[in-house]
Amino acid sequence: MAANVRGGTVKPHVQAFADATVALGATSWGTYEGHQPTRDRALDLFVQNNPVGKATGDRITSFALDNWRKFGLEYVIFRRFINSNDGRGWRQMPDRGSPTANHMDHVHASFKVDVPGFSTQTVNYPVPLVPTNLGQPIVLVPLSVSRALDVPGNARTAGQKLGIWELNAGPAQLFRQTPRAANASQIIVLDGSELVIDERLDDGTVQLWPYHGRDNQQWVFEAAEIVGVWRIKNVASGRYLGWVGSATQTTPTYFATVLVDQRRG
Repeated sequence: MAANVRGGTVKPHVQAFADATVALGATSWGTYEGHQPTRDRALDLFVQNNPVGKATGDRITSFALDNWRKFGLEYVIFRRFINSNDGRGWRQMPDRGSPTANHMDHVHASFKVDVPGFSTQTVNYPVPLVPTNLGQPIVLVPLSVSRALDVPGNARTAGQKLGIWELNAGPAQLFRQTPRAANASQIIVLDGSELVIDERLDDGTVQLWPYHGRDNQQWVFEAAEIVGVWRIKNVASGRYLGWVGSATQTTPTYFATVLVDQRRG
């Protein structure tokens, strides 16, 4: 799918990079006269200034770092951090006073004048995402409330029901996905514990419980229409993980799985 870059025509390798980010969740691109380094060698990839947008921006910057030479990148900026892929890593920039000036709501990518031998025929475009955060700490953010699934008081006891709280990425909000190869489902483990998310089949509430391997502790992440957003269905009941009263629902709640990344705030 071609990305519609507003503000003018960009160089072929810049356009190809924009096209590649469609599968990563990018939906809006732009440039303008005076854009650094030049209008046709610069690209802004707009995201929401919230946890879902941050996850999208992180995917875009990771893709840029992994494909640096292929697309002729010079540097990328996101959320007040700049990376030139020169061994110095992510470096914080001065506060410029507004979310847009601080690149909180967009990734800025700068490109070289030319990429010798570049051809769109050599680009391996990413495929739409499936869960790739397996084994890494994530926060589960329901899109309907923009808060996070939370263990009240960080109580790590069997039978503790889940709740919802302001997003803080603290220990009570960190989970890890562990795949179950037999049926493509996953176990959702409270980070740093032996407790998993478990559905009580008698009343449909969701709780923490020691792992026993039965289907009510297994969840299928169904891709939604937005990249990086999922419906989370229980294998035993066929119901979806929700947030109201921590109960599963037949009407799905959409969750973003936000990878906890300490490089940036």
